[in-house]
Amino acid sequence: MSDEGPGLPRTPEPARDDATCFRHEDRPAFVVCPTCGEDVCLSCFFPEHMRCQRCIEDAPEDVAPPVAFEARGGLAGFFASLLEPLSPRTSAPSFAVPTPRDRALPFFLATFVPVALLRGVVPYTAHLHFGCQLKMRVDPVSSQALALDVARAAGLSLGECLALFGAFALCYRSLVASFGRAEAGALATRALLYRGFLFPLGGALGLLGSLVQLAMPVVPAHPLFAPLVDFASVLPIALLAITLHRTARTVARVDMLPGIATVLVPYVLLAVFSAFTQGAVVRMLPRSLVEPPPQGETSNGLPTTCSPPQPSSTNR
Repeated sequence: MSDEGPGLPRTPEPARDDATCFRHEDRPAFVVCPTCGEDVCLSCFFPEHMRCQRCIEDAPEDVAPPVAFEARGGLAGFFASLLEPLSPRTSAPSFAVPTPRDRALPFFLATFVPVALLRGVVPYTAHLHFGCQLKMRVDPVSSQALALDVARAAGLSLGECLALFGAFALCYRSLVASFGRAEAGALATRALLYRGFLFPLGGALGLLGSLVQLAMPVVPAHPLFAPLVDFASVLPIALLAITLHRTARTVARVDMLPGIATVLVPYVLLAVFSAFTQGAVVRMLPRSLVEPPPQGETSNGLPTTCSPPQPSSTNR
């Protein structure tokens, strides 16, 4: 997806040597905003939009289209909104574009919940054993026992993700509302709801990393295996972090250093809190998943050369 905003103005001119930022009079100006002609400092200018912060606040629709799910509706808008995180820097102002109907909560429920449920199937099921190269073994149990096993695994994952994301989101929204303008809290909430599905996709036990690991045509000993799985685990978390940072900076009027804090502090909190939640999840798992497996096998009963992601007290 292109990372260029629509209708970019001309290249900005450097500010005069003695000019100061029109918003921060104690800071030297960096450039002249091509849209409004004001001298702006480095913190107030956004080169991806070729506009200053005030111009983006006043007319966010000039730099980003409205959220596709709200503008188009239906399946076309829904799937288009799933792709919007791939342009995290330029799509952030979309959350400030006014639309007739706010659909952030329905989108969150339709994306976050299914992803969080599916996330738990690979690491938390006791009767479904997964490995790389699409290997899978099912224990000889009744269909009812298998369904209960999958439901328990999915439910544990959903509860874990809701607890972690709730703490993460509350911290982010509070910081943005404290540092930003009057509407900052509402804008932060929209960003969290529209990008929340990235949360259970990423991380050590994230759905995307698990799927990539299971679908890899090579064994873990291959030199490309670990880098690709790591990339798949980190990508959703990075896209979420960039989007939240640009939302705070471009439309919520959060300054440069506080903007970094609005993202960094929630991730630090997440790292601490995840140790407690994962420990609670491990205590609710069947003993076969948490006890040391026989030599040469994983707890899923597959050879160690095809080990899927495993739950532990240190993984999210």
